[in-house]
Amino acid sequence: MADVPKYTRWEQVPAGLYTMTQLGKLDPPRRLLPGAVARARVLYHGNLYAPLYLIEDSEVRPEPTAAQVASARRAGELRYVCRW
Repeated sequence: MADVPKYTRWEQVPAGLYTMTQLGKLDPPRRLLPGAVARARVLYHGNLYAPLYLIEDSEVRPEPTAAQVASARRAGELRYVCRW
């Protein structure tokens, strides 16, 4: 990852490059393909670099199944009942 461009400000990042979080917030939400390689990095929080990816390095995230939704809902309920 040493050969990828580094940007120190978000304003310098060219259009079409996204962080994993930004890909997940697109409509429809996207996720990285297996083996996706960062195309660039951007500085954030003073000394950390976030990897940036092209939209072609991602795919549309599939809708969760009913069982996955139920499991997540149940886990959320239990989190508020017992912290341990």
